[in-house]
Amino acid sequence: MWTFGRWGGAFTPPIVIFALHHMSWRWAFVCFGSLGVVWTFFFNRWFRDRPEDSHRSTPRTRAAEKRQRQPAPHGDVALGETDPPSQPVADLGAVFSACRFLGIFYITWLPTYLQEYRHQTPEAASRLAILPLLFGGFGALTCGLSFPGSPDLGQHEAGAPHDRNVRVLAAALMLFLSTRI
Repeated sequence: MWTFGRWGGAFTPPIVIFALHHMSWRWAFVCFGSLGVVWTFFFNRWFRDRPEDSHRSTPRTRAAEKRQRQPAPHGDVALGETDPPSQPVADLGAVFSACRFLGIFYITWLPTYLQEYRHQTPEAASRLAILPLLFGGFGALTCGLSFPGSPDLGQHEAGAPHDRNVRVLAAALMLFLSTRI
């Protein structure tokens, strides 16, 4: 999902530039809106809120969903006395927080920066704006493939903290290097 979401965002600017060269912005809006309606139709047929409603769900998915739907035990839990987030969730939050500035810059301001300060044409800026999201998609794909398999809920792989630390350090290094380009 992350990979194709980033790749979709990467290739949108050149497609929009192409559309605006061949039609008015109003017709481009109608064309993109029509694609959205068609996509919504097919997505609505495919996606289900509950895995058991989908003919593609596996017994393992259904069992995990059933475990998650067990009612939570009620008790006197005061505010602030809940368990802290697990280490992987805390690590993920730290990585997301560290990447926000560059992510926002690359996605929202890079084309403007390239046009105003590097004197690129809109076409050239849209081609260059592909790169951050394109490589972000490759990064998401690489990270997804680097895990040997998803553990069941509540289980952890042996050696996971070391692997996670290496991945966080690699992400921090790439983040630092991206500011030096």
